Amino acid sequence: MSADAGSAVSRAPDPVVSLPITMTDEAALIELDRPVPRAGAGTTPPVRRHRDVGLLLATLLVLALGGAAPTGSVLWHRLPVIPLGDRSDADYQIVGDRLYTIAGEGHRHVTTAWSLDPVRRLWSVTLTPPEPAPSPGLVLMPGPGSLRESGGVLLVSFDPYTLVLDRDTGAVRWRSAVPVDPVPGGRLGVVQEQVYRPGSVYDTSSGDPGMLYFSPSGVAHREPPERTVLTGVDLATGRRLWRTAEPGSVGVSQPDAAPGSVLVLTATRLVLRDAATGAVLRRRELDELRGAAGLSSDIVGDVLRVYSGAYGDGGRVTGYDTATLRRLWQRPDIPVPGSAANCSGVLCANDGPGPAVLNPATGTVRWRPNGGRSLLALDPDTLLEAGESNVRPLRTVDADTGRTRTDLHAWDAYLDVPEPGPLIVTRNVRSHGTVFGAVLPGAVAVQPLGYADARMVACRAGTRHIACLSPAGIQVWSYRV
Repeated sequence: MSADAGSAVSRAPDPVVSLPITMTDEAALIELDRPVPRAGAGTTPPVRRHRDVGLLLATLLVLALGGAAPTGSVLWHRLPVIPLGDRSDADYQIVGDRLYTIAGEGHRHVTTAWSLDPVRRLWSVTLTPPEPAPSPGLVLMPGPGSLRESGGVLLVSFDPYTLVLDRDTGAVRWRSAVPVDPVPGGRLGVVQEQVYRPGSVYDTSSGDPGMLYFSPSGVAHREPPERTVLTGVDLATGRRLWRTAEPGSVGVSQPDAAPGSVLVLTATRLVLRDAATGAVLRRRELDELRGAAGLSSDIVGDVLRVYSGAYGDGGRVTGYDTATLRRLWQRPDIPVPGSAANCSGVLCANDGPGPAVLNPATGTVRWRPNGGRSLLALDPDTLLEAGESNVRPLRTVDADTGRTRTDLHAWDAYLDVPEPGPLIVTRNVRSHGTVFGAVLPGAVAVQPLGYADARMVACRAGTRHIACLSPAGIQVWSYRV
């Protein structure tokens, strides 16, 4: 066993990962198991506080009578505040039954894991991603940290760098100089490395116009990559499982319709590979798109959308079944000038003043929302329609017909739930606080949850917890519906 410099725990040596993962060193300072101090007993609140609470309870009653669901089996419990100390700029995420914070200190980042039932600090680690390599050209600096859990490990990404941590201790297991894409439902991941022609780096001093192509490491090039190397890895160890190369740049997706696989889009074909072995499961030549420029793709449900041609200049979008690779439909991709449609997890077209929801099987228009500019898939059968700012919820609707299920005009905002779970909505009650409610799958009304006696900001939601920033730190509540 060995330990990184400055580490408070020991760990196994980093594995030797060959091709294309670049191993770099950083300090890992880990502290374990510091309990959260309990707040002291409060004093008896003044009469004014009772009046304010009465107003809030009256507001909840009005909501219940005016469109909210009757209160059922609900548990709303305030948990201890998670202190941020002098790291008030920290960002945070709720992942399952944990809350993670990321705070930047120059080029050093402190990641801390907290359990939520009960609230207790588990570990804290200081990470130092490598500095970008010297380059005469334009280089994008690493972005803020983001977190994902998969296969029992925690992936901390400072775009493009990824550090894979032990979920239980925070120890660094392995590192990659390029992004790592986990395959849902297991311990597998895919790493892609673009290989460019020597001498193709864009020199900013030249001032030459033209298209630029950025590598995963953030370096700008004057021409696209010659090839892309794909490597399947074991997320727990970083061990290489398979390796292959495709000409040019590629797009890699993980289809839900084919678990344990990766779908690769090249300039000429679609290839479905086994994520564990790299073996080709299915292949389709894209004769219908041969010669098209600027291919890109994304997955919505069980449909792979492939965009071809310059955006807004007579391009096309083609839908393919992600399990069989069969072509389903093709339609023009010509957005209307000034259109501000925003769809997340919804198959739609941006060809009018608002999004048009498409039939996944045919690509034809099913319905158009009335006044809403943004659509978010809550589950396969339900969509959320939000206002132009994509903040204020308007209603939940049937995904097939657009028929209203829950009217949300009385609510001010909604919280993204990263896992399958209820939609959490909030409403500010004058100067008295924030009311929280939940919309369950298939529900026709809002279920009141509880309230906070202050205006809450920067709130996040999980399937069992809600957290918001407060002057004292991060206030957490648990809820059940």
